[in-house]
Amino acid sequence: VRMAGLVRLNVGGRLFCTSAATLAPSSTSFFSALLGGRMASLLDETGAYFIDRDPDLFAIILNYLRTNKVMLGNLSVSMLRHEAEFYGIMSLVQKLDICFGQSTCGGLLFHAFLPPLVDQGHVVAIAGGHNIIAVAQEHQVTCWAFSEAGGWEAFGRSPKFDAPIEHVAINVKLGARGETTVAIACGTKIRLWDAGVRRSHPAATAAAAQPTAAAPQQERVGGASGPTNAWLSDEGADTDLVLLDLSVRVDSLFYIGTQLVAISRTGRVGIRNSMTQQWQVQDVQRIASFERCGLLLLLGTCDGNLYSVDLEKFPLRMKDNDLLISHLYTDPTRDAITALSVYAPPAPSIERGLEIAYGTQSGLVKVIIQHPETIGQPPVCFQTFTVHRSAIVSVMLSEKFLVSVCSHNNHVRTWKLARFRGRISTQPGSLPLASFNVASFDPRCVGPFGDRDQEQVFIQKVISNTSQVLVVHAATGERICMVDSVDGSNVTHACLHDCGISSRLGSRPRRFLLTGHQTGSVQVWDVMTALELFAARNAQPRASAKGEAIGAADVGSDESLLAVLDTLDIGPAYAHAHPHAHPQPHCASPPHGPAAASLPYLTQSQPSSAASLAGLAHPALLPSAAASSRTSVISLSANGTPC
Repeated sequence: VRMAGLVRLNVGGRLFCTSAATLAPSSTSFFSALLGGRMASLLDETGAYFIDRDPDLFAIILNYLRTNKVMLGNLSVSMLRHEAEFYGIMSLVQKLDICFGQSTCGGLLFHAFLPPLVDQGHVVAIAGGHNIIAVAQEHQVTCWAFSEAGGWEAFGRSPKFDAPIEHVAINVKLGARGETTVAIACGTKIRLWDAGVRRSHPAATAAAAQPTAAAPQQERVGGASGPTNAWLSDEGADTDLVLLDLSVRVDSLFYIGTQLVAISRTGRVGIRNSMTQQWQVQDVQRIASFERCGLLLLLGTCDGNLYSVDLEKFPLRMKDNDLLISHLYTDPTRDAITALSVYAPPAPSIERGLEIAYGTQSGLVKVIIQHPETIGQPPVCFQTFTVHRSAIVSVMLSEKFLVSVCSHNNHVRTWKLARFRGRISTQPGSLPLASFNVASFDPRCVGPFGDRDQEQVFIQKVISNTSQVLVVHAATGERICMVDSVDGSNVTHACLHDCGISSRLGSRPRRFLLTGHQTGSVQVWDVMTALELFAARNAQPRASAKGEAIGAADVGSDESLLAVLDTLDIGPAYAHAHPHAHPQPHCASPPHGPAAASLPYLTQSQPSSAASLAGLAHPALLPSAAASSRTSVISLSANGTPC
């Protein structure tokens, strides 16, 4: 192997000959350990050291060790850097980072870095309202406010919780005071936190000091407070807080207007009115999905029923301590309604109708319509789509598009809708637009997200432990952009947030992608710019579509997606350790229709009735480990039936 100071190497089947002095300039390199006998070695039939690596990349590294110069050729910089790290040639790694590495300031889309104010674990949830966001770490919540003049400023921090935080919701009151209320769910309990007003506001101190009275039926427990925020209490003391109890685990928490809504998939709904401070709980059938539209809340159940709650009437028209949960529609096959989407066409109130798209356990997607002249009667079925053979996990209905996502590999089908005078029309009908997969091993729902009046997008995390997030156009499946953590930390939560129109005349609306990280920080990305560049690329001829715009805002590639997958071992060990790697909705009742055979996980025994409720379709109802017994996705599966 070593003759007269020479070293013979067999790298990936190609023989190299060099000197020991060339290979081991540093005592910490791979070759220093190999030649010094500090690591196990394998010899080929000629007696040369065998190294099972890429010979083309090694040739560049060996040439660098000889000449101290880098000659890339047509090889990938990232692959060369990876090999340099493997061989421990840190001087080469540093040179590649200086010349080709990503700046810690981020790229074109990077907007802000919000550091963790306290060390309370990773980010578990983010909720936004207008220009304010609430960032929930494992045991504490911090509020941030954005303004054109001051950027992002932290203005409130909640007390610490012993129990881990699972959900957070925020209600921002516009006006001179700009009060902010945050609801925090831990298990079955919901706590209300008055985050006060922004410190820059002249009324901040006075607003934070003013207590808010609480309803008599709400439990009061001890708590803590800070100088600029106070817990809501029934006696006005800063050391007290209001504690709401749903009695079952809260699976989703959000505000509709000023009213707090808590939902459990076991079939329990709780609503608190901020004006009367009345907390009301009512049971319905087991809930598989839900949707909001204005002040209307729709609930889809496991037995195929659709219920509505008109929060505009709550609590003024409560009847017998009832939430006025009304039965709206029943699926003809009694199939579980696993996904919901509502669209109200813009029209005068007297002409306003309601269009509802829902997906079922057996893979059907249906559109039902309730016209103004049929108010008081059940909606009528307008169209049924039978293109999926697995359970529907998400559906989105907007003015121009219908998007459905099924549980098999996040398979997406989209249609372009035809409308006449604002109403959905059969002439020329719904035209198929795209079919694609949103590959993801992360159990959270990929979307679509965003206001129906704007561009809808998928937020794609290919694997759970990654620093990269991709934004994909919901209607066409085209990749809009890819963002990568500026500090290299893994993303634990991601959401889309619209800040609305700026107070400055002529300013465009702000649309952000918020990524929460393992370190507790939040990174803000400018999705509006990415959408503008995406529109500009589509407006150009295809021959020049790979121009400056793509270089300015990285859209990623199929190779980059596979590079992320390279960090994940997709095999029996992974399947055993991650039995619920993909969200699939299921309910106790068996599915109807031809897709029943494609859902073998329904036949598996469940340890309890509560466990059989996991894995619901709506993104807010998905548990942290979605309960699915199919473990394979991204076209690598041998189980299940593809779409």
